[in-house]
Amino acid sequence: MTSKLKVIIAEDHPIYRDGLYSLVSAFDEIGQLEVTADGEEFLSRIQAEDFDLALVDIKMPGMDGIEVITEARKLNPNMKFIVISGYESTDYIDRALAAGTSAYLLKNSELDEIKDAILKVINGENYFSPGILRKIADKFG
Repeated sequence: MTSKLKVIIAEDHPIYRDGLYSLVSAFDEIGQLEVTADGEEFLSRIQAEDFDLALVDIKMPGMDGIEVITEARKLNPNMKFIVISGYESTDYIDRALAAGTSAYLLKNSELDEIKDAILKVINGENYFSPGILRKIADKFG
């Protein structure tokens, strides 16, 4: 990775959005970090500027995170997506993977886990919180 990352967050809950912004903005790898409060604002923002990575909540008013990822991939096929959600259901996981997310983290993830996921996704890998990985394994096991 030669240049700093341009990252955008889509999260409707102000406290979580502001906290995530504060934590992620401290990562040396991040050059630009922006936040949006819903899917429509997110899509409008990425039409105006290219971002490398998006951190997307699943449940938001209007468009949910899955719809946001699906539409965003049409606008910027090179953008990578990490879902950060409180939902662990296999339905959400399946839909997020089908939409093109590269990682699925739970909102109770530690800061190191978020950073690890960002670095892996940017380098072309996938990442799943341990609880999510167990659900995926159970589904196929």
